[in-house]
Amino acid sequence: MHATMFNNLLSQLASINRSIIQGSGLGPVLFIIFACDLCTLDELNYLLKYADDMTLLNPENAVMSAETEMENIFTWAADNEMIVNLVKTKELIFHRPNPRLTVYPNPIACIDRVSEFKLLGVYLKPDLNFGRHVSSLVTQCNQRLYLISQLKKQGLRIDECDNVVQSLIISRIRYALPMYYKYMSVELINKLNAVLRKARKWQLTGKQYNIHEIAETMQCDLFQLYKRSSHCHNHLYTSKVEDESKMQLRQRGHDYVLPRVKFDSSKHSFIVNSLFKFR
Repeated sequence: MHATMFNNLLSQLASINRSIIQGSGLGPVLFIIFACDLCTLDELNYLLKYADDMTLLNPENAVMSAETEMENIFTWAADNEMIVNLVKTKELIFHRPNPRLTVYPNPIACIDRVSEFKLLGVYLKPDLNFGRHVSSLVTQCNQRLYLISQLKKQGLRIDECDNVVQSLIISRIRYALPMYYKYMSVELINKLNAVLRKARKWQLTGKQYNIHEIAETMQCDLFQLYKRSSHCHNHLYTSKVEDESKMQLRQRGHDYVLPRVKFDSSKHSFIVNSLFKFR
């Protein structure tokens, strides 16, 4: 049963016989339990769940196509009396920047195929070029810098301004930075550094922040978290099997297998890069 209170007025009780009660404390936990039986048909395909958003990854070597996997999702939704929001459902095909031969699969019925998509606040493109995302980020940060400058004119001290800069600017830049930092060109990095220099030039902070230092610190801290066996992403690393017959080499600081990387774009992945970089 569910009731709503507004302005000290309590509505009548209503029976809830489907879905999850929005706004309730149990809502997130109930949805996790509710959606745990939704799995892919092919073990090579991967289904990422975040709140009520789901992302299907379908590699080219998978047996089951994306269309078949989507049909399975539609069936699951129908069995649980839910509706997939087709307006927000998009298809994006990732490929190398300059492929010699690109063969696109047949489009999925009722789902738009796009060349750019915003997923959890990050703009994604087929060639993993984050220029669109950085441009949007720079515009947003510049707007917030102007807002902070107006607060300074109202008498806010520089140390107080710095707290606001960290809350509105640095935290926004830090969001998902380890994921796409290595894919950024020098030009994109300079754009973000220009925003940080502007904050210092306008005397909104007493510190000179640097995007490289921010990213390096975040990547190192994130790798230390991933190394914990209890972390949900720890399974992405493969532990080495000790072989006493082999020569004992210098310890790297972790006991994970170093992957064989074929393409340069794969080297920029945080998972791969962290294994070679951090010891």
